[in-house]
Amino acid sequence: MTGATAAPAGSTVTSALANTRLSFYICPATGATAINTTLGNYGMSTYVVNREVVGPDVNNKTSLRTLTSITDGASNTILVGERDQIHNVAATWAVRSATSTCSFEGRPGSKMNAVNSSTPPSSGAAQRLSFNSLHGGGCNFVLADASVRFISDTIDTDPSLDWTAFPAATGNFTFQNLIHPSDGNPLGGNY
Repeated sequence: MTGATAAPAGSTVTSALANTRLSFYICPATGATAINTTLGNYGMSTYVVNREVVGPDVNNKTSLRTLTSITDGASNTILVGERDQIHNVAATWAVRSATSTCSFEGRPGSKMNAVNSSTPPSSGAAQRLSFNSLHGGGCNFVLADASVRFISDTIDTDPSLDWTAFPAATGNFTFQNLIHPSDGNPLGGNY
């Protein structure tokens, strides 16, 4: 994209480019539309990034994490996961829209593949930032070592956690352990 410049951190992207459909940001299984009508009519994305890896940090400052700072190992840390637009709000490929920052807001929530609603099971808050897909039984994830894994939605997850927790809860649950790049917890079970 010659001549395109990245928007500064904290700003919104308002150009026609941000409304453009880029098919590689859309999972073929979702049948997603060209634009995200839920999030400012920006170009659709069905992939979201783990904020604990790429930032911004808890103080909303730019994160400069390197592979060597992922002390749990790049093969044990989620970098990107799916979020569909049928049961959830998906995302926008331009990272920030006038209405959301959800492209870098992938979080475990109370479980994978929970339907976004005003009252999801056990959390009392929407699962808007959680991972979900239209693939039966789980979601595809890119780990920080660039490998792609399908992770079952039966993965051990903190059932009391809602999407607002950042960083994700630090209890010893496999899904949360895959989100945290440096918590030191071993990964339990088969994921």
